[in-house]
Amino acid sequence: MKPLMRCLLAIVLTVPVFLGVTQINVLLAWLYSESGYQALAPLFHLFGSVGVEGHESVITGLLLALSLVVSAFIVWLGSALLKRRR
Repeated sequence: MKPLMRCLLAIVLTVPVFLGVTQINVLLAWLYSESGYQALAPLFHLFGSVGVEGHESVITGLLLALSLVVSAFIVWLGSALLKRRR
């Protein structure tokens, strides 16, 4: 698989992985708890987010970035398995 195709596939898979990640109740419960807000406080300050709407944007961006990393790993793993199978 060409590297460009891998990147495009990872980008396409980001949304389904994001939808899967947002179904993990334990992760969302931690993100919206006091300890989650304290852990993400540096990001809130970095992006200058104020209030619930600003925090929501940062959390959504964080989950999208996590989803992109997970989807890139899935694509890399699938590519490695296909190469090994041939």
